[in-house]
Amino acid sequence: MKRQCIAVMRMKRIIILSHIVLLILASTDFTLVTWFGEAGAWRWTYFQYSFRSGYGHPFVSDYGLGQVLCYCFAYGLGIVSFLMTRYTGWVSIGFLLCIVGFLSFILELSHWVFSHHLSAIINVPVVVLLIWIILGCMQVRKNLQNRQRSASAPAA
Repeated sequence: MKRQCIAVMRMKRIIILSHIVLLILASTDFTLVTWFGEAGAWRWTYFQYSFRSGYGHPFVSDYGLGQVLCYCFAYGLGIVSFLMTRYTGWVSIGFLLCIVGFLSFILELSHWVFSHHLSAIINVPVVVLLIWIILGCMQVRKNLQNRQRSASAPAA
């Protein structure tokens, strides 16, 4: 039973870390990776809201296919990650932001399948990452309180 719990916790951590890493990679336009090897600067899209709709001219996406797929995987894993997490208030906000981000980039991905001119991006990786930092701090605090309780409990 204990091994199963450890395996489940390990899987949860892998999913959450994969979500965070993919979100950081996509929101930095992969410049975080190239920044280490080159003298170039890195950039970070920490917040973006854009809506475009128009006919009569060809639609050109601001994103490449790799970046759109990375965002879709990141926000998809975010949905799963927040569903696996217990805290209600912050988790609800993160879950909704991941759903909105996922739907935004699924719409963006549809440009490679269908010809249309609608683009609606709501992308807030900075808020999602802050929520994970808050949840991590809450977990550390809870673990410290549990250790103090178990240390002060009388031995049976």
